[in-house]
Amino acid sequence: MIPQFESERTKRADPHLILCGLIIFAIGLFKKTCLADGIQPLVAPAFGANYPSFDQAWIGALAYTFQLYFDFSGYSDMAIGISLMFGIFLPLNFNSPYKATSIIDFWRRLATRRCRSFCATIFISRSAATATAGPYVTST
Repeated sequence: MIPQFESERTKRADPHLILCGLIIFAIGLFKKTCLADGIQPLVAPAFGANYPSFDQAWIGALAYTFQLYFDFSGYSDMAIGISLMFGIFLPLNFNSPYKATSIIDFWRRLATRRCRSFCATIFISRSAATATAGPYVTST
């Protein structure tokens, strides 16, 4: 991603990229303000101070999953749209997790970029430390 900041292409305004970025940003803003925030009244009774009824609990739990989905999807779209307006292409970070066919596929789709970064940071650095220090040395 750093080479994109150094590129001459990103230092000039491109009307096509600005328009595409505004459209993607508007879609993300709609997901956040209308869909995610619109679901909130269904979520509140399930997680309020009073004990919810059976149907309020189920509706609240299901609505909460969609609220989280539209929040994260909306924020991702807004970030992609803003970066596109500046000529920066962000990697895919959200791949429709509710279209997954298994729980493994769900988590893989939920935050593809974040998961890869996390796994690379934790597991690759840990395996490198084990390889250089030996298999029986533990870090403190």
